[in-house]
Amino acid sequence: MPEYSGYVPRKCSYTGKLIKVSDRASVQLSFKKEDWEKGTNDSKSFVICGTLRRQGKSDSIINQLAEKEGW
Repeated sequence: MPEYSGYVPRKCSYTGKLIKVSDRASVQLSFKKEDWEKGTNDSKSFVICGTLRRQGKSDSIINQLAEKEGW
């Protein structure tokens, strides 16, 4: 059985490509939705790679992903 190294690779939520360790421009955003009346506490995370952020597309991509997930 392999030993746990502590590194968990991430994938871009939009492109599905693995994000390299050297990609310092990538971000992971977590959103939380609380509904006190229903007693729900949901959260969703989106990962955006640095390439998309450098192109200036991250805002519209986050909106697209959130709408697709029903947030």
